[in-house]
Amino acid sequence: MLHRRAGAAALPRQRAGLYGAAVSPLADERRAGDIADFYQYVTVVDDAVAGAATSERQARRALARIADGFGVDSDDTSPLVRAGADLWRRITPGLSPAQVVRFKEGLASSLGGYADEVPHRHAGRVLDLDSYLALRVVSFGWPFVALMTEYGAEVDMSDLHPTPGFELANGHAVRQMILVNDLLSWRKEHARADTMNAVAVLKHTDSLTLQDAVNALCRLIGNEGRAYLTARDRILHGPLGARPEVITYFSAVDHLIGGTQAYHYLTPRYFGDGYTPDGATSGWLSLTEPLARLRPHPAGCPVDAGQRLTTSR
Repeated sequence: MLHRRAGAAALPRQRAGLYGAAVSPLADERRAGDIADFYQYVTVVDDAVAGAATSERQARRALARIADGFGVDSDDTSPLVRAGADLWRRITPGLSPAQVVRFKEGLASSLGGYADEVPHRHAGRVLDLDSYLALRVVSFGWPFVALMTEYGAEVDMSDLHPTPGFELANGHAVRQMILVNDLLSWRKEHARADTMNAVAVLKHTDSLTLQDAVNALCRLIGNEGRAYLTARDRILHGPLGARPEVITYFSAVDHLIGGTQAYHYLTPRYFGDGYTPDGATSGWLSLTEPLARLRPHPAGCPVDAGQRLTTSR
């Protein structure tokens, strides 16, 4: 078993339950609760397993144990396994047979991606941008994120996910969300010397200063966002746009993208335990203050210990 981490007491204060409401605001009450609990669960797994593992082998063993708990009756008493089994029982009755298969396969793939990141983190290894994004798309868990988006919208896109145009739009959506997360989580990950972050990748591979890396990342975020809109509109203005469920799905993905970014400004997870949002979405951010917030000026924020964020919703 993994030991309880010292920071576990702060987890309830991170407001992880708000993420479900932010990304699926139109879901009915029962499904909205399932989605909120599922993303809370994923956050706990991320912290308790991937972050705490002392080796790739330990991470794979712990994550496989969690994945095996989905969809089977088990006498495993691990809280994470029991919570996963409960989510499976609650969510799968609202899924089609094809979605049930995608759910389990997607979750197993994501948990495996967590484990794949462990040796890079422990070795302080920085990947090139393409390799990094390829790995992060897996560990980010887009297959089950897309599935939970369908669950909240009560649609089934199983027949379209393998098609090139549909996957193109989804690919830009997930990369935009990953890069936004990397930008706004950099302060936390910098503090623990985590190399699995696009800011670290850009700094290292392109020999950029911190601010130049942040600026480059903001440009990448904008590029991915615009590419998603182009790919989405191409689908909606084509033959598939006549299908009501396709329109509903992409409306839900729009909420997912916007809600993901909005949640980052609401949670103390990235700004320090005790942080409360004040509505700021851009400005200067200290990397060294125990409790940081976005400021209009870099007062008390040394050049080598801060960054200017210029994201917009």
